Amino acid sequence: MKMNSAVPARPLGSVFLLINEVYEANTAREPWQAGDLMLVDNVRTAHGREHFEGPREVLVAMADAVHLADCSPTIEVTAI
Repeated sequence: MKMNSAVPARPLGSVFLLINEVYEANTAREPWQAGDLMLVDNVRTAHGREHFEGPREVLVAMADAVHLADCSPTIEVTAI
């Protein structure tokens, strides 16, 4: 594989630090309340969770892709 000479080589550790900085700069945090539900598009979203203590319940459902234009949302869509 030919390296791009315009991009300086970085030690692997600094690459991980850069990736973490980019993730942190683009992270959206929302406080959770009882009964909250989060839907995540695994194709368009890098997702995870912060460390916490206490019980949690994780439910997973898989489905075919659906375009928002084909849906009738019952709430205002604030992000795509």
